[in-house]
Amino acid sequence: MDEEKSEFGKGLIVCLLHFANHWGNDQWETIRDLKGARTNKRGIPNREEGSLKIYGSLEKLISARITSWANAATDHLYEIEVPKEKKWDSIRQKVAELRDYGLEIGHGFTDQQYTFDEAGKLFDLSREIAFEIDKLIGLKPDLGQWQ
Repeated sequence: MDEEKSEFGKGLIVCLLHFANHWGNDQWETIRDLKGARTNKRGIPNREEGSLKIYGSLEKLISARITSWANAATDHLYEIEVPKEKKWDSIRQKVAELRDYGLEIGHGFTDQQYTFDEAGKLFDLSREIAFEIDKLIGLKPDLGQWQ
């Protein structure tokens, strides 16, 4: 009998890449636009004006969009794997934090509101994981200037 496979992929790097792809999608762009409207007092994007009326506040709308984005992005974290060797313990801990926090935001289905900065914690964790993997495999990673 064939083993069932996730339609979202399996592994460490594969899952991280699929998850990271969501940082550049239209949903995240909308969240960034909404954050800009809040912090810079710019206008709400036209495509979101109706949603703002439904949610009643910009903060609630941003939170709803973050939850929706995380619901799709974190599907890729269900089958993320880390090698069992002790040298991977730090990465395993960060991966567990990424998975658990991401799934809480995207699959928790609570009334909790999330901010742009809280969602950014997921980005920071995924970047830290990539950096640690590079170091573990013997590279000298550099995050560069455009963090």
